[in-house]
Amino acid sequence: MVKPTGNQAPGNRAPIKQVRSACNTVTPATHALRPDFDAGKVMINDLQKRLRCGSRCPRISRMSSEPLVVEFEERGVLRLRGPLTTENLPPFQNAVRREDSPTLFLDLTDVPYMDSAGLGSLVSAYTSLQKLGRRVILTGVNERVAKLFEITRVEQLFLMFPDLHAAIEALTSSGTA
Repeated sequence: MVKPTGNQAPGNRAPIKQVRSACNTVTPATHALRPDFDAGKVMINDLQKRLRCGSRCPRISRMSSEPLVVEFEERGVLRLRGPLTTENLPPFQNAVRREDSPTLFLDLTDVPYMDSAGLGSLVSAYTSLQKLGRRVILTGVNERVAKLFEITRVEQLFLMFPDLHAAIEALTSSGTA
């Protein structure tokens, strides 16, 4: 039998893996020594422990849902305030369904971020309105959301302007508003 040296496990030539938990503590992964190890069960238990530590844990914290407020500025203009995420899609979807103007302006100036569900909802609104012969125009898209559009390659779907005034001015001067 080989004597363990450094970080090797007794009776095993493979080094003991060290696992860094979400709370930044290092513990040896002893599961390599146990033939009856159930990785799925250990992962679930570990995740449950991490979630229980809540705010004490710097890496994993429970997401607090910030509200999304949808304001009807005027006919055809919806101003969104707050993140467009899974938790708050219904107000956005309902507002898009209620709006019946030929051109829908979505002012995203106060939308700090969106998740994949929010992005999917925007694309869904675009395709639904496009089938009805209507347009969706985005204004005030911040850098973070613009990067999401670029990575997912949906920026080509939408006309985007820096602000609502610039969008209205550009469309009225081209005669397509």
